[in-house]
Parts: sequence; structure tokens; C-alpha cells
Amino acid sequence: MKKLAGCSTNNLIPLQRRNPLARGGYESLLDDWLKRSPSVHTIRVYKSAIADFFAHIAESEPTPEILAQFLCLDQTQAFELVSQYQGQLIESKLAPPPSTVS
Repeated sequence: MKKLAGCSTNNLIPLQRRNPLARGGYESLLDDWLKRSPSVHTIRVYKSAIADFFAHIAESEPTPEILAQFLCLDQTQAFELVSQYQGQLIESKLAPPPSTVS
């Protein structure tokens, strides 16, 4: 499984003292985002997928600090992590390959 060089639970990006994004806790931040979906099934699947994503990129359970670090990444860094994760899912046959237009 490929990882972004240098990514671990402690160094996705350097944390300032206490990141304000982490203040409410992982569950609070995630629950606020998931409120957009009325489906209990969708919420359960999203929570599982997000936990799997963080297990892949940070080799850790999601924590407020890790989630805050991810949310503070610039667009290119975040895209690289998501693309690597998607590639792993495709290799494992857990996601369909991207469609091609001919």
C-alpha cells in the first residue's frame, strides 16, 4: 500500500498549538458535516469510509487533530492523498476504475 512520503499521525502538516478546527472533536465535526444527509444508512457508510480513509493515510483512527490537519492541507496535497486512496481501492477491487470517454 502506497503512502504519501512523510505522512503519519504526527506530521501530515505541523500543528499549531491547538487547532481550532479540532476544538469540537472529531465526532462533532463529522456529525455537523453528515447532517446534510437524512439517511441513517448513508451516514453509517460515510463514517465507515472516512475511518478507512484515515486508517490508510495516517495509519490511525481519525482524531480531531488528524481531521483538522487534513482539512488544513492545500488542495494539491489533499488531492494527492485522496487519489492514492482511490487507487488503492481500485487495486483492491473495492471501487470501480474511472470511466473513460472514447
